[in-house]
Amino acid sequence: MDFHNNGELLTLAVQAVAETAPPSWKKCILYLEFMHDAEIGLRNKFTARCFGGINFELRLDAYNLARTSKAFNSLKTIYHDALQNSSAWSGILLTIFSDGQFKCRLYYDKNPLLTGDDNALEQIMSEAVKDLPESQSTLQCNSFVEKHGGLWANAEPTTFELFDETRQLLGVVSHRGKLFVATIHEKSADPQWQLPVWREHRPSSLFNTETEAIQHVRSALSLDASR
Repeated sequence: MDFHNNGELLTLAVQAVAETAPPSWKKCILYLEFMHDAEIGLRNKFTARCFGGINFELRLDAYNLARTSKAFNSLKTIYHDALQNSSAWSGILLTIFSDGQFKCRLYYDKNPLLTGDDNALEQIMSEAVKDLPESQSTLQCNSFVEKHGGLWANAEPTTFELFDETRQLLGVVSHRGKLFVATIHEKSADPQWQLPVWREHRPSSLFNTETEAIQHVRSALSLDASR
């Protein structure tokens, strides 16, 4: 089985990275390397960065990817599958956005992280630092629609919405690739507009199925109601 047939495992890795992200995250970067050593066998090492802010300008320090093995185990399985098919890569770079988009790059015959080549490593990481989601240009153009008395900037269609009129909270589920994104939004005043703008009340969560995402939205709104 080659890399392109491991979509489900890659999705699990993306979801695992998102689950470890700190509050208010917008973009996470994970770089993982593998290298065979004649004495100790397979070596591996990873580095990760997380960013917040509208344009991903805020570096977030509270990022503890090490607390879950789901991402590592999924990527390790993908690596071994590639190795068995004589197409082994040495490094994988994931750029993951809070709206569910992600990008993946593979590197061959390079191990800057394991060999301590900081300059080469920074070149790799800088590729992901520059990444933008496909919808970024739409958001920058302020393409809004009116939704429940507020301006909605998410250009992607939603598959499920739950509006709490009493507390003015909006829970939405949207489909992104093979994942479903669940987000709770609240109205926020913006001096540029007469109507308030819908903004995230809680960070986005990623799920494998729409049912799981809908359950998360319902539960999140119930939790807010109990506070």
